[in-house]
Amino acid sequence: MNPHNPIQSSHDTPESGASRRTPSRLTVTAIFVAAWALAFSLAIWALSGSASAQSSAVGDLAFNAEDLDFILKQIEFAERHAAGEELLDILPNASIPWGLRTVDGSFNNLIPGQTAFGQADQEFPAATERVFSDAQNGTSYNQGDGTTVMDSTPRLISHLIVNQSVENPAAVYAADANGDASNEGPDITGVDQLIIPNFAPDEGLSAPFNAFMTFFGQFFDHGLDLVNKGGNGVVFMPLQQDDPLYDAGPDGIAGNADDGNTNFMLMTRATRDAGPDGVIGTADDVSDPINATTPHVDQQQTYASHASSQVLLRHFEVRANQLQDSGRLLNGFGNDGLLDTADDGGMGTWDTVQAQALEKFGIVLDDMDGNNVPMIAADPYGNFLPGPARGLPQLVTPGGLVEGNVASPVDASPAIRVNQSFFLDVAHTANPNGLSPDANSVINPRTDSLSGQTVRGIRA
Repeated sequence: MNPHNPIQSSHDTPESGASRRTPSRLTVTAIFVAAWALAFSLAIWALSGSASAQSSAVGDLAFNAEDLDFILKQIEFAERHAAGEELLDILPNASIPWGLRTVDGSFNNLIPGQTAFGQADQEFPAATERVFSDAQNGTSYNQGDGTTVMDSTPRLISHLIVNQSVENPAAVYAADANGDASNEGPDITGVDQLIIPNFAPDEGLSAPFNAFMTFFGQFFDHGLDLVNKGGNGVVFMPLQQDDPLYDAGPDGIAGNADDGNTNFMLMTRATRDAGPDGVIGTADDVSDPINATTPHVDQQQTYASHASSQVLLRHFEVRANQLQDSGRLLNGFGNDGLLDTADDGGMGTWDTVQAQALEKFGIVLDDMDGNNVPMIAADPYGNFLPGPARGLPQLVTPGGLVEGNVASPVDASPAIRVNQSFFLDVAHTANPNGLSPDANSVINPRTDSLSGQTVRGIRA
């Protein structure tokens, strides 16, 4: 976790430095118990009907007049801030958790000098001294001039951890040490697979790890950081001859002339500017890798970390000849391929973003705009600034603002870029080996021997 970016939601209290005393464990426990008791009492009070609240249609949420008044005040604080007032002139002090969260995470901490804590597009700070190791074939990770680094160890490490076949000595050793391990026979590669149950490291006093830890770690990490990649070469990873992805050629024997020519993997390196000398870690370095996301664990990966991106992800309606935010995120297309019809649903796609921009904003987006989002004039809270002629979103270009026009859509290509992308971790080479899809929407039965697994394997 980044020690310089306190992870806070919009209701967290910012750090206030050395002026605050660290509470004792007893104090923290007492506060927790008191807060829990208060919350429980308020819940009972609300459920009893004493709150005079109006319930939602499904009875899962209720607000009374005091709740709505508080929410309105937070919106008004944000509106005043968006209009140009300083938050410290609006709020009573720097520690009170009032107002709304800005899209890019700025001003989550109002202590002077700390307003960028938790903000997107900031450098990853280093808590320790960085070490850039030498790799293979004379290459090194301190290369910052865009040249390739050759290193087989990243793939080797993941292979040893993930591969539970009898061909992995580490897996065989772990299975031998586990009395409940078993050999489940060959998988689709024809190699026997080992089932190695998890067990607690201390005779059952602690819970063992399981796949949930992986899922949670993936979710948690994706809510904390996203390093920009590209422009700094790649890591070229030669595959070991015992790697299941290694192509041994027609004779099936690794290490001779007919081996395949694709026995390697590529990984894009993090974007950074190493300065004129092209060496990372020297005095002329321009920037460290950038965190493109806000490190608040609050689903920002759903609604973006830049106001321009969020404008494109919001759903809009035309009301009384004015474009209005509906308060919802954009849905995906249904089978009819049309916006705002009964079969819409699911998360928005790049197709629906393009369609809404064309039909409602009067702006033409191409795939390059999805790769690096064009800047749209917007306030810090993701509300677009309507143009003077038609009240539509405006592109920010080097020559000034250009308002969208539904009657004659404008091209987004000249717009300034925000260095945020909708296309992340795309497997550009993924394809079904040149096969064409069949004519129906039925998932065909498995054709391999592991038919008990419902979501993996080869299908007809």
